[in-house]
Amino acid sequence: MVLADPGYGVDGKFREGIASLGLRSAVEVQSSIAVWEPGKKPLPPKQYSGTGRPPKLLRRDFDCRPVSVGRMAQSLPADAWKSVMRREGTGRVLRSRFAAVRIRPAHLD
Repeated sequence: MVLADPGYGVDGKFREGIASLGLRSAVEVQSSIAVWEPGKKPLPPKQYSGTGRPPKLLRRDFDCRPVSVGRMAQSLPADAWKSVMRREGTGRVLRSRFAAVRIRPAHLD
């Protein structure tokens, strides 16, 4: 299992490298990174017209577009979040809420 902070999480090549090695990972990312929500993906390339190069770029439209990680996190149901004790702090226990969601990065789409 590879764990990484947002300094590595913003690097798409780093994340792709982990995946290409067949390793599991939990990588923290910045809330502004664009992702496809679970079950959603970009539209296929335009149909080839027969002239020029065949289209390769994936498409988006008004109803089919990625969202920021921050927006997706705000839309998660309350039961998706788990409270975890991180460590003992000065005089108290430090806790944070975490949610794990498998997503598709949108930076190459």
